[in-house]
Amino acid sequence: MKKTNPSIMLFIATLTSFLIYFNGSAVTVALPAIGIEFKTNLLILNWIVTSLLLSSAAFLLPMGKFGDLFGRKKFILSAS
Repeated sequence: MKKTNPSIMLFIATLTSFLIYFNGSAVTVALPAIGIEFKTNLLILNWIVTSLLLSSAAFLLPMGKFGDLFGRKKFILSAS
């Protein structure tokens, strides 16, 4: 079995943790433009952020289980 470098694993875990929050921030920054483009009110725009958080939370555990079952590398490469 190939030994992995702990520094690389730490970098990957840190990067993915950062990207989750970065994605949420990008949606938040884009909300005014979305509201103007689609002529929506604040309530609908709040649902956009809520749906992003709910979908992230709902898929976190199942995707982790799929990664355990099929192998993380194969699963991530097939998703991209």
